[in-house]
Amino acid sequence: GGGGGGGAAGSMAAENSKADAVFKPTLHRSTNGSVRAIAQHPVMPCYVSGTSNGELDLWHYDQQHSLSKFRSYAQSKTKITSVHFSDLGNKFGATMSSGDLALWRFLAQDESDEPFLSFRAHSRRTNDFTFAGATSLVVTGGVGSGSDGGNVALWDTLLMSTDRSCQAYPVRFFNVNDSGTLSLAYSKASQRIFCGGSKGELTVVDLRQQKVVKTWMAHEGGVNKLVIDEKHGTLVTASGSGAVKLWALNNLRQIANFDGVHARSSFSVSGVVGMDLAGDSLFTSGLDGSVKLTHPWLLFGGSTI
Repeated sequence: GGGGGGGAAGSMAAENSKADAVFKPTLHRSTNGSVRAIAQHPVMPCYVSGTSNGELDLWHYDQQHSLSKFRSYAQSKTKITSVHFSDLGNKFGATMSSGDLALWRFLAQDESDEPFLSFRAHSRRTNDFTFAGATSLVVTGGVGSGSDGGNVALWDTLLMSTDRSCQAYPVRFFNVNDSGTLSLAYSKASQRIFCGGSKGELTVVDLRQQKVVKTWMAHEGGVNKLVIDEKHGTLVTASGSGAVKLWALNNLRQIANFDGVHARSSFSVSGVVGMDLAGDSLFTSGLDGSVKLTHPWLLFGGSTI
């Protein structure tokens, strides 16, 4: 079933014209590689960014210089493809173009700039991951996943060894599309995983039923990033075309569209390449090196959609 709502079509053009004003502020610009991923801490006024050079930096809102750097075990030319904090903010993780997922402790007594857990999640490339609520479960999406070939995998980190020489095995594979998975988001309310594909498709996996329950075309370009706002009942999608869209979680109807949030480029990955949500604040980043902050729900009076 499609997600476009006819009743919202009349307001789309007006909303598109507001995109520049709504997404105007720039928080910082990276001087060492494009900002490919960002993650806002759920409580503290700081965020982590990951670059095309494989660097991870911790930033404060009001400072133009990073507070600290985190190291991964990945190869030197590996790109950071996603960064996410856990719901409690006590750990965060990053996926990489090498196929790895690494997890760090945050603000702990034994905090280190090196990850406490790192493993190869997908054989060719890992594009995104998500913590499945306040549990030890994580879900990864990418290209290639061993013998089963699933491009979405469910892992239990408690069952995994911190020894990087040990092989990691997922709890379950899901083959959600033919072209690989670019992005993931987890809804705690429905226990569903939303998966964005490289051809613009969105797929919904129900973890309780352990199966795919819905697929539809959401963007013209690949769905680079997804975030879920349970408070407003909204799914936010960002594409390689530079567009950001809002969807109602209850019926998956499109309710807003912002074109040109980040400029397109001639490269294979373009437009919006990083996105995260904290409270009513939506962060986006692009290959232009900028990180932007906005509050798109103010267009709807801040009410639940």
